[in-house]
Amino acid sequence: YLFSTDGKDWQALAVVGHNKEDRNYDHIFHDFEYTSSGLPVKARYIRVVAKNYGLLPEWHLGNGGKAWIFADE
Repeated sequence: YLFSTDGKDWQALAVVGHNKEDRNYDHIFHDFEYTSSGLPVKARYIRVVAKNYGLLPEWHLGNGGKAWIFADE
């Protein structure tokens, strides 16, 4: 996560990940959240940067195809 007061200059806030196994088809959805334990920050904008898997591996039903990320506010 990054934050900004003007939408131009961004500062890092946190890096979060997940602990789901790649081969586990039961976990199609995953909620990410961050709770600050430090000093409060002043922000008007929050930016979320997500990296997808790239090409799907051999064990995946769609192997060789592109991975997708779907996000909702």
